[in-house]
Parts: sequence; structure tokens; C-alpha cells
Amino acid sequence: MRFISPANSPYSPWHVGLVLLAFLLFGWAITTHSRTPMSVGLIGLSAFSIFRVEDRGFPVRAWAGLPAALTRYLRRPDYALPAILLVAYVASLAWSGDRAYAFDRLRYALQAWAIPCLFFVLAPIFRRWREPLTWALILFGVVGAIGVGAYAMTNAEALIAALGQGRAVPSPVGHVHFSAYCAFAGTLAFYRLFKPEASGGSRLFGGLAFFILATSLHLVAVRTGLVMLYVGLVVVTFRL
Repeated sequence: MRFISPANSPYSPWHVGLVLLAFLLFGWAITTHSRTPMSVGLIGLSAFSIFRVEDRGFPVRAWAGLPAALTRYLRRPDYALPAILLVAYVASLAWSGDRAYAFDRLRYALQAWAIPCLFFVLAPIFRRWREPLTWALILFGVVGAIGVGAYAMTNAEALIAALGQGRAVPSPVGHVHFSAYCAFAGTLAFYRLFKPEASGGSRLFGGLAFFILATSLHLVAVRTGLVMLYVGLVVVTFRL
């Protein structure tokens, strides 16, 4: 059919390129204050999960394999468990006295269920480009960490005064959010550092990235991020 792309149709280079661009926008926005790139990235990933961009015939067609992919997703407990939280919030709307708060929580629960679904549906692309995308996520974290370090070195007195008042170290996004991302990127860099088949260049960059991320994480000093980093290092160490 003209407007339907077969379930087994291969990805076109245009489709792959747009998916990667949407993913990079989403990943980059995690370490910035700008919400627009994150929204554009998520909208793009959603659209490219439903539609296929073709390099011949009709340029944009609905993908016939989406229902089967969603069925496989719902059968995977590790992906589908956040749906329990979504169902719980939907049920709570019946007796919630604060509907605005309930709908706000429902929005977060919907994101927790929908975002993994997008990555599951587009998994063949992400698996093929796993290494470049992993390094991109590490690089985004390193850039943010360098910014935090530069601020600390150039505003030492103001930073000490702020810490004395119980305020957090300034970071590109919320300090808990940023520390969690640094912990995630640092764990990825640590794994690449000791990966058996890693090249000398990737080991060098992985070690440098890990040092920068770990230093920034200890500078921000958020316990959530520190626990995530050390748990991640222990898990990776036992898996190597």
C-alpha cells in the first residue's frame, strides 16, 4: 500500500539519520537548561517510531510493524513495569482532591513508560550505532562537567560563600539531575576504559572522561550521584 511501510522493510539512510539526530538532541538537552531540544528530540523519536522515512516512493509512510513491536514491549517485564505506576496514577484520579497535582504526576509516569518504549521500538538502529552514541553521551557529560569545573575555579570565593549558606554548586541543570547524568556517563567511560577490545585511543579518552566526570561529581557532592557512580563501578567491575 502506498501509505503503509511493510513490517520487514529496511531502514532508509534518511530514517536512520533523523533518528540519530533526534536521539542526540535528546541526549544533549539532558545536560542543558534548554527544554526545546529535548521536546524536539522526543517528538522526533515518537514520530520515527510510528512512521518510516523512505528514500523512494511516498516519502513518509506509517510502519505496519508498530503493533507487533508494542506487543513485544508489553511482554518484557523489564521494560513494561513502569506501566504499573501509570495505571496507579490513572486509578488515583478517581478520588484525588488535587487534580492538578495528580495530572502532573501522571505526566511523569507516562514519560517513564513511553520513553523506554521509543528506545525499544527503535532498538535495531541504536544497537547498530551503539558505540558512537555511547561516546556522544559521555562527551555531553564531559562538556557539562568542564563547565562546572571552570565555574568553580573562576568563582572560588563566591562558591565557598554559597556552600557555607547550604546552597548547591551551580550546574547546567538541577544538581541532582546533573549528578545522576555524570554518574551514568562516568560508568560508561569506566567500562570503555577496561573493555578488552578497546583501542588505545578509546582507553585514553575513556580514562580522561572518567576523571573529569568523577571530579565534577565529587565537586557537586550530591549523594544520589555518588552512590549511583560507586554502585555502577562495582557492577561493571564484576562484569568485566
